[in-house]
Amino acid sequence: MRIVMLFDLPAVDVVLATPGGSQALARLLERNPPG
Repeated sequence: MRIVMLFDLPAVDVVLATPGGSQALARLLERNPPG
């Protein structure tokens, strides 16, 4: 999930396109809310 922090939105699109990516991203955002 470090890629999301390094490369921001383009990586988010890739993560969401992978199986289970949206769930993983949701857990990441719960731990590290934007801002």
